[in-house]
Amino acid sequence: MRITIPEASYSRENIERFFRFYSLRHPNMKERLYVYVYAGDLNRSGDLRSDDAYVPSIDTDKLRTNLDDNKWDAHFVREGYGSYAGREENYSYKLNPASDEEKLVILKGTLINRSKTIVESWNRSSGNLRVRVLAYYLEGVDPPGVFYTFQSFNSDPDWYDWEEVMTSRRDQSIRIPADSVVFLSDTSAYVTMGSMYAVTTDSGANWSVWDAERDFDRVRRHENWLINHLEVGASGNGTMTLSPSDQPSVPSVLHTSDFGRTWNPE
Repeated sequence: MRITIPEASYSRENIERFFRFYSLRHPNMKERLYVYVYAGDLNRSGDLRSDDAYVPSIDTDKLRTNLDDNKWDAHFVREGYGSYAGREENYSYKLNPASDEEKLVILKGTLINRSKTIVESWNRSSGNLRVRVLAYYLEGVDPPGVFYTFQSFNSDPDWYDWEEVMTSRRDQSIRIPADSVVFLSDTSAYVTMGSMYAVTTDSGANWSVWDAERDFDRVRRHENWLINHLEVGASGNGTMTLSPSDQPSVPSVLHTSDFGRTWNPE
């Protein structure tokens, strides 16, 4: 997707609004999504076209050069199914269209190959099901905070490595909660932190990830949700209580009958 905006409207707030809009418009997190933003002056009517999408009328020499050379002013990426995790979203943007200085913002997930400073880690296991949690800082990202990545060990001889299940970011470092990983059996377990929940019932071969900010709150648009209480039994039935961080006294109660692959209000 390639979009253009008037240069006067170019700001981090506006481009992030665009990126969140297109992300929610394509809710399947296994779908790859790339959005390029070009800034310029709307001087006259006319068309510019890219290889794969319509680009509205922008008719400055700067913008035409940028389109020809693919010099975007902001760039959103969701790697999707083919990525290491499939729930990673980030974007790069110039501080202003005339600047070469760029910032990198993580909207969801983490950056697998970015240098990390690990502050805590631990492992849990039951049978052949192994889960690891890493708490770390990432260099050169915004917002900074502490990232908590939950991983599951893939014992497939063709892979045999730790794979990311989900990542939650916190503004400040906290001790990894003991109840953030719960084993229901030797083949079933769930992990949770912040607004996110993930569950496996096949010894970690597949994980289903649920995020309140994407999968529950598509109307209210609260900035952050927190799961306050969670209980899931070996039968697959469970209850979750969560609330927006800006309205903690207004909780929502959700229920599941499929181990938390889906959550529904009362």
